[in-house]
Parts: sequence; C-alpha cells; structure tokens
Amino acid sequence: MGIVLLNEQPIVPVPDKGGSYIQTLKQLVVGSGDNIFYVDSQGSLWGGRTFDTAKAWIKPDGTFSFKDGSGNVLVDSAGTDGNFVNLINSTLNTQTKQILSDFTFGASGAIKIITDENNGIWISPTGILGKKAGNVTFALETDGDATFGGSLVAASGTLGAITVGTNAWHVDSSGNMWWGSAANYAAATYKIGADGSANLSGLTVGTNVGLGTAQDSNGVTTIIGNTVTTGYVNALGVTAGSVSANNVTAGTITGSTIVSNSDSYRIILDASNRRLGIYNGETLKGAIYCDGDGDLKIYSWDDLVFNVPIGYQYRFRIGDSLQQFLDNDGDWNPRADNTQKVGTLGYAYAQMNAYNFNDHCLWLDEEDDLAILRACRPKYDKNGNIRRNKDGKPELDTKSLPDWMHTEKELREEIEQKGHDYNEDEIQEMIGRNMGHFLDLTAGAVRQLANKVDALETKI
Repeated sequence: MGIVLLNEQPIVPVPDKGGSYIQTLKQLVVGSGDNIFYVDSQGSLWGGRTFDTAKAWIKPDGTFSFKDGSGNVLVDSAGTDGNFVNLINSTLNTQTKQILSDFTFGASGAIKIITDENNGIWISPTGILGKKAGNVTFALETDGDATFGGSLVAASGTLGAITVGTNAWHVDSSGNMWWGSAANYAAATYKIGADGSANLSGLTVGTNVGLGTAQDSNGVTTIIGNTVTTGYVNALGVTAGSVSANNVTAGTITGSTIVSNSDSYRIILDASNRRLGIYNGETLKGAIYCDGDGDLKIYSWDDLVFNVPIGYQYRFRIGDSLQQFLDNDGDWNPRADNTQKVGTLGYAYAQMNAYNFNDHCLWLDEEDDLAILRACRPKYDKNGNIRRNKDGKPELDTKSLPDWMHTEKELREEIEQKGHDYNEDEIQEMIGRNMGHFLDLTAGAVRQLANKVDALETKI
C-alpha cells in the first residue's frame, strides 16, 4: 500500500479510526497554472482556482460545468445556453448553432421543420415538401419539377418555356406564344410571334379587348384584314385612315376632314380650309370660315336667319360694329310687328346713331303737358346733392315723370322674367325715360304754348 504525503510528510494512520484521515484540512492543491487541481469547501476545480477560470468544476450542491480547451461549454448543469450538453467538433457546434461540415441523410424525412405531421416543411434527398392543414402547398423535386398550390410572385426571372393548362396556352424560349394542342409554334393555328406577327384568321373578339372594346349589339366584333366592322367602339384612342360611324362621342376628335353623315343635308369640317360647311348634297349652302387674318366669317347662299324659340330667354349680342344683318331689301326686320328689342332695359346700348327715327306718336293735348314738364326735377344723390353727368349737366329724375313716361314697370317685369339679381339701388339707376312719349309731351306743350299765344294775341 502506498503512502500519502502532505507537505512532503506522510499521513500517519490512526488505528482506532480504521484508517488514515485529515480532520482539519481546508484546501487541497495539486499542480499549478492551467494544470492545477484545486479543492476547498466550495467544490472541486480543474485548470483554475476560480469557477470563472476553471475548465471544469463540481460543487457540493451537485452543479457542474465542463469546457474544452478553447473555453466552449461541453456540459453545464445550469444550461445557460439552453442545453445541458453541447456537442462541439469539426462537424457540428451546438453552442454556436452551426453545421461545420457535410451530413449524409437517409432516403426521406432527413430534416423536419414542423409543428405537427400536417403542418411544416420536410427536406430530404428527393426534394423539399411543404404542407398546411395536411395539404401539399409546394414541392421541389431533385429532378427539377416544382409544384405550387398558391400564387407564384417574383420581381423578375427567366424561364425556358411556359405551358398553362392542358392544350391551353404556350410560350417557348424565343418568346413566341400560341394556343391549342399544337406541340410547337410552327404547327399552331392561333399564334403571336416575338417579332410582332400574328395569325388570328377568323378570330371573333368579344368585349374587353386590350386594344379597345369594339362590339356590336350582340357584344361581338369581327376583324377581317384591315377593316373592323362593329356597331360600337369604346377606346382611349382610335387611329385610322378612315372612320365611318353614325355616332361619335369623344373628348377630342382630330382629322383633316370630318363628315357628319351621308344624307342630303350634312356638315363637313374641312381643317385644311379652316371651314365648317353646311351642304345640301354636294352643294355648299353655308359656312363658318376663319380667314388668314384670323377673322371669323359667316356665309349663307340663302337667307341667314337667327331664330330664338319663343319662351327661351336667350340674347343675341352684337360686337363692336355691325356691318350687315339684312333681308333681301337691305332692311333689318323683327320677327313680327311691334316685337323684339335692340338692347334691353337691363342691357342698353351706349349710343344709337341714325339719320331718322320713326315711331307711332301719341296725341297728348288732353293732358296738361306744361304741368307735367313743370313737375320735372333733377336727380339727387344720397347726400342731397344734384347728380350730374360726365359733362357736368344735371340728370333728370325719371321718377318725376308720370308712370307712363318712364320704364320702371317694364324693367321690373324684365328682371323678374329673366331672373336677374339686382338690388334696389341698381334698379333705380336703370329706370329710363320713354323717349317717344317725352317727344309727344314736348310737342303737346308747344301746342299749349301756341294756343296761349294765340289767345293773348286775340285779346290784344
């Protein structure tokens, strides 16, 4: 039996204790540095004298930790990294969660990322399989085949060829596409080539065509050669050498010549001559024309009539000058006798110029014409000052005349009829004098004065 030495001194057996022991030993140290074995009341340590620096240690409470030479945890009762045991070698490091080399798996089910047998991903030597609720959502096989149960979305990609459905739609690697059961583009009947050529002979197109919707009353359009025959076209834009249609609705219509219809009377917009012409057959009957100076001219080879239906409150406004608006005799005539106005009470001309004005006069000798004239007074403003015109002359207060000599009644009727929105001050400004009646009144006053003179002369 060997001898145990303590500080180079042998431990002496104690017979009555049944063997040799050290009763008061506090520490045990064997070796030094990284090769030390150290024991005290806290536990046993290898490769260091503290639990932080030791490569391995065991405490009296049963906890432990073992590391490799690089400090990686191999076994740790605390499991601070989520595992009690870590495998660390050149192939696998469970502490850093790294696969460091190749692994060879079995025939199937080598790796499972699943929540249960009906949901998850399986990776095996034959491919990758995905399931949701027991249904296969995708499958990638090692022979290159792929199956997807949902939508396939990609920012870009390159495919050799595409086939959709059975005998439905095909695209080859050159960009040619065709429909039907043909094995290739050359044998197909309905096809569009990558060069833009198309073979769609006898094709009948329904609604929602990508080039614009063209359809007849049955919702069908027939396209043959260079001609589209249809009862209705709905498109963002139509470019054609000629368009023949009964009705065209569009924001902008551009063309060198636009013809309304082929009937006897029709309108032709001739862009080259800047003319909108009205025709009877092939005969031009009237036109609106813009000459080279930018003047707009209206021509008529028969009567030129501006007719506003009775009851419609429209106005025909004349510009700065009026050269001709005449009948065959050179006269400007109303629609009927004692109808129509030149200007209105609310829209009066600034000045009327003529050699003669003829009207139907009143005989006012039954009135006291002089008394009416004496009652005339000037117009005053809100401050009590006499209103004057631009020449400094006092203005006549038309309200000082009898009602039958000013236009207030007719003006208010016109305002109500045409729906004008004037305040009372504006209405008072527009009340005018009946010039014909005023001349009749003046003539009557002159006659009154003449009679008075005649009476005085008789007395003398």
